[in-house]
Amino acid sequence: MKKQIAIASAVIAASSYSFAEIVLTESLSVEGFVDMSWSDIDNAASEIGLDQVEFNFLFSAGAVNAQVDIEYEEDDAGANIEQAFVSYDLGNGAVVTAGRMASQLGFEDFEPTGLYQVTNAVSTRNLPGYDQGVKVTYGDFGIAVVDGVTDGRIADNGGYSIEVAYSRELTEGLNGFVGARFNQTDVANGDTSVINAYVTYVTGALLLAAEVAINDGTTDADDVTDYQLMANYSYSDKASVTVRYAVAEDSSTGITLAHNYALADNLALIAEVGQIDPDADGVETLTGAAVELLFTF
Repeated sequence: MKKQIAIASAVIAASSYSFAEIVLTESLSVEGFVDMSWSDIDNAASEIGLDQVEFNFLFSAGAVNAQVDIEYEEDDAGANIEQAFVSYDLGNGAVVTAGRMASQLGFEDFEPTGLYQVTNAVSTRNLPGYDQGVKVTYGDFGIAVVDGVTDGRIADNGGYSIEVAYSRELTEGLNGFVGARFNQTDVANGDTSVINAYVTYVTGALLLAAEVAINDGTTDADDVTDYQLMANYSYSDKASVTVRYAVAEDSSTGITLAHNYALADNLALIAEVGQIDPDADGVETLTGAAVELLFTF
């Protein structure tokens, strides 16, 4: 269910990449990507290198499906398991999934293969990431009970989280999503929550998206609202341009302009320029640029 609205509705040249899905056995296959980039940001040295390599092992046998994603990231000490879950189709439209999996919330994808730019928006930093738990989906509705460990974004402090999500096609080309997460912690007065909603509209080669995330923190000072607006236009079957405006919890704003070009079915070149205004005394506005080469298999 994660990102099904945005990605399913998007024009192919915008952010959809071809996966070969290499078949290993009758029930086991593998796909993945290699992500390389160059970046130059104010007050930081230019960087070039291998950002991420990921192998996704897919198992399917009747009503049972499983997936294990193994990734290597430059910032980490080595390879780690990003996702590992098993799903069972109950046969009545409901699917039960258990293991480590991505949150259902958020318009932007966690992987570079699902992004329209090189970077995620500054407004996504308060949204959850990956969790261990159990999820039940029925059509476009999903509910999950997880341990709340989300890569440091919404920490659980030993508690748990309940997440619900619902998507709907409102009219032709217009889709909506609403979801929420309620985090119960073992810390006194430490319960937090986030409500996330976004809409996408596709007309011809143009994709428009608007998203809001309302965060209820442990104190009134922690209550913040993040949002972003995005437009993507595919001017050919191989190329598209994207503009994004986002506001984060500290009132910092981010403006991003990106160009996506498909060199081949499984090779894309994405260029991005952006500016972040921290909106704080004594903190300078940051500008930067990045070029990404993304290979999928």
